[in-house]
Amino acid sequence: MSRFIPLLAFAAGCEAWGPDGHTIVAHIGDSLLDPKVHDVLLQDLGSTSLSDAATWCDDFDHSPTGRWSEPLHFINYPGQTCAFNWARDCKNDMCNVGALLNYSGQVFDRTTSKASRLVALKFVIHMMGDLHQPLHVASAADRGGNDIHVETDFAPSGMLSRSGSNNLHRVWDTTLVEQIISELSEEQNAGGVHNWQVLSKLLVDRLQGEWNQNLTEWRKVVAEDGTDSAALAGLSAAVAAHRNETLLRAGLSYVAGKTAAVGCTHAYVRSDGSRIQSGDSLDRDYFEWARPTVEIQLAKAGARLAQILSDSLALSEMAEVALVI
Repeated sequence: MSRFIPLLAFAAGCEAWGPDGHTIVAHIGDSLLDPKVHDVLLQDLGSTSLSDAATWCDDFDHSPTGRWSEPLHFINYPGQTCAFNWARDCKNDMCNVGALLNYSGQVFDRTTSKASRLVALKFVIHMMGDLHQPLHVASAADRGGNDIHVETDFAPSGMLSRSGSNNLHRVWDTTLVEQIISELSEEQNAGGVHNWQVLSKLLVDRLQGEWNQNLTEWRKVVAEDGTDSAALAGLSAAVAAHRNETLLRAGLSYVAGKTAAVGCTHAYVRSDGSRIQSGDSLDRDYFEWARPTVEIQLAKAGARLAQILSDSLALSEMAEVALVI
């Protein structure tokens, strides 16, 4: 059963997907989260509102003390490589997947302060969303589409056009998501271009229905399979943590590679394979081409968010056991 719990709405909003997309990822993660994990988070770290959480990362990223975190929101590969290589593209773990690796290990670490763990939770939720935005694992040559300037008009015939100048990166951050929400709201007489609930519900319903068989595979990619007590019995906390970090690093690397590939097949190009260049106009055809990718990437991000939080709690508990042994 879908359960929306405000705690997991720490959807930070550093532009990738925009606040609506990040809130949707958090909500999907919430709907899939084991009740035990939610209870621990609620008791240990408290809760915050959707709106407050959705702006935190953006504010931090642009603050004097937070500017260092900007590289954690994306991954740049050289030229048109369309692939991810950790050693090449994430030196010293200073990139999106490096942040996920780091902060997921801190959320439930009771040796650190609650304030630090709350920040770690915000980073994990936001960065999982970033990882699935196709132009956040993209070419350094055009800064993830920021240097590709386009005109957009995605409205269907008979619907008010919200056309304008844009860059390709922002198209994927916000314009496509807002257009989907706008059309769903119109269909349901819900109103509002930022009514993220209509898209979130659609994706949660699909995860419980037509995508249910895919859900296990999507989650398994980032699963830390060695967190059961039998596997960790007799191991030191350090050894247990290292074993699971290796698995998670491999899973995150795989996801980054897939996101890079999706960007090259569905973001940088039209349905006919022609590459988008500055000065191009993107119309309804591009929207319909991109929409399924937007929806499935948001769903995958929410599913994997639930998985990584569940595994982080399990690992923390097993590490505590190992310390006692």
